[in-house]
Amino acid sequence: EFPGVAAEDKALRALLKIAVIGIAETRLGEGDDASKAKADTLMKSLFQELKSEFGPKDLPPGILVRTGDFLRLKTSAPRQALPYYEEAIARGDADVRFPALLGKASVLAEGSKEEREAGIKDLETVFAECPDAGAKEDALYWLVMTRMKADDLAGAGDTAERYLAQGSGFERYVPEVRLALGSSYQGRNMTAEALAAHERVWREHETVSRVSNQAMRSWLQLSWARQAPAKDGARSDRQAAYEEGQAFLDRTRPIYGTMAPFDQETWLEIEKLVAEYGRSTDVKPVTKTPTGQGPE
Repeated sequence: EFPGVAAEDKALRALLKIAVIGIAETRLGEGDDASKAKADTLMKSLFQELKSEFGPKDLPPGILVRTGDFLRLKTSAPRQALPYYEEAIARGDADVRFPALLGKASVLAEGSKEEREAGIKDLETVFAECPDAGAKEDALYWLVMTRMKADDLAGAGDTAERYLAQGSGFERYVPEVRLALGSSYQGRNMTAEALAAHERVWREHETVSRVSNQAMRSWLQLSWARQAPAKDGARSDRQAAYEEGQAFLDRTRPIYGTMAPFDQETWLEIEKLVAEYGRSTDVKPVTKTPTGQGPE
């Protein structure tokens, strides 16, 4: 109840409530699954109280951004965050302007064509003007993803190459950006480049299932469709797809249970493709773990 704090002092009451949230995050976010579940429920309750008690104009700039981030990342209605980000931007506070622009742009990336274009402009502003290297990296990553969603495949590819360039200093989103680069090439019918990019993902980030499974599936499908013949001791595309797909399944089968449901579905699609390839007269069978039976 914050005794001694006047009810009309909304800024102070909001600051105190966010402090309570911070303490709860620290103390209740530890321990076993039950404690974490309790913490998650409490966090949602406290943020909903904050949202219901105070409108965007009542909140200090930093809390505007934090509330926006919570609504964007922890609820099923991320568009609720937009008024908080927009109010933070309108305040003209340099400390919160760039985080608010990033949050707003990530919401707009899922919106209409006009909203995505507005989000891209915000991200370009952050990348060009923000002095913080971490924020610049976030902006460049979101530029890649937003341009992919906008079907600007060439723009997404150029941005991805910029992110991945030697000496860029960016590394947090390398697996995701490499996958986007491969998808960009694939969408532009640059088959050789797409194959090389996807292969790099599944070879170098195999245990990162959220990207390696998608990269392997795309690589298999592209290789099978291209069907270049064996030459100078190299396997045919179809033989390579069959063998590498089977080897990938064998290596990743032990971690299937730890994958997210979407990634498990992709893994099973790979298993189905490899089983189909194995029945083709275009490939020679290899000793393998039987496919078509699902993960262990």
